[in-house]
Amino acid sequence: MKVVRNISRIFVGLVFIFSGFVKAVDPWGTSIKFNDYFYAMGLEFLVPWAFVLGVIMIAAEFVIGFSLLACSKVKLASLGALIFMSIFTPITLWLALENPVSDCGCFGDAIKLTNWQTFYKNIIILIPTILIFVQRNKFNSKFSNMMQWNIAGIGALIVGFIMWYSFVHLPIIDFLPYKEGTHLPDLMKAPKDAPKDEYAQMITLKDTTSGKEIEIVVNKYSSDSTYWGKGTKYKYISISEPKLIKKGYIPPIHDFNIF
Repeated sequence: MKVVRNISRIFVGLVFIFSGFVKAVDPWGTSIKFNDYFYAMGLEFLVPWAFVLGVIMIAAEFVIGFSLLACSKVKLASLGALIFMSIFTPITLWLALENPVSDCGCFGDAIKLTNWQTFYKNIIILIPTILIFVQRNKFNSKFSNMMQWNIAGIGALIVGFIMWYSFVHLPIIDFLPYKEGTHLPDLMKAPKDAPKDEYAQMITLKDTTSGKEIEIVVNKYSSDSTYWGKGTKYKYISISEPKLIKKGYIPPIHDFNIF
């Protein structure tokens, strides 16, 4: 069980550090994502506080991960991790079901996940987080109490510096497509073999013997004379507008314009 505990601690610690870091390099991006959440939830009064709340969340996330990785203040860090996961797991389920925000932003712009992928990811992280919290009294740190607080402080200084530098200068690592040195025209084009949008049209037919209406895709209708051949029992009613059924390749830069 000791091995499982430590693997869980290291795994959750690394995830929290990574998640905090990729958001710390773009604190403004995190505040914009907070705005998306606030508008989706009808909490517009919190919009002016988006940047401050984003900074607090990034710092807390990084310090929690830093402490877990160092096996320092595990009781407090495991509680913080559990609170994080207990809040964001239900939120990501709501995002997956309702899709009010297309990207949760949990890993900044470094890794883009769909809302369902984000929810499954949170479930995977939640399991070891619960284990760490339940077993929190069985972790023994090699550091003194003062040193454990110092480790948390070092984590706060590291993430604070990253946010400050990225805010005042440029991100230490820029995950956005507009980073320095990027040739914009190249990122606005789709490769020749890139998948394209796929659409489908539905034809509504009426079964003249039963009076029931059915819908079939145009391709099936065209290839099967049962629906339109001589003596068919089906009567054509209407055809729908094309509907997108599968999104094709989207260039990294697709909304750039100069007026």
